[in-house]
Amino acid sequence: MNKHGATLTISDEVEEIGGRVYVKAIASLWESESGEAVAGVQAFARESENKKGMDDAQITGSASSYARKYALNGLFCIDDTKDPDATNDHGKNKSEDLDF
Repeated sequence: MNKHGATLTISDEVEEIGGRVYVKAIASLWESESGEAVAGVQAFARESENKKGMDDAQITGSASSYARKYALNGLFCIDDTKDPDATNDHGKNKSEDLDF
């Protein structure tokens, strides 16, 4: 970030929407010298109503981590999902694909 004169900030807000609690992560990219915002994104993750073996703080922390991950993915155009078509041969095995 220093090399490019940029600063990254990430913050969380807790919001209730439709009776459910969501963590909203806000990731912003700033131009260091001027302090002007260059880009910003928001991502939401819903807290689970109950998660076996986790206390309330852990549930909120888990939702925060998830929301932050997806906010950063959006800000930096990171696609960490696997393409199902890249790994799915739709029931065909490799030798069948080579038949001409």
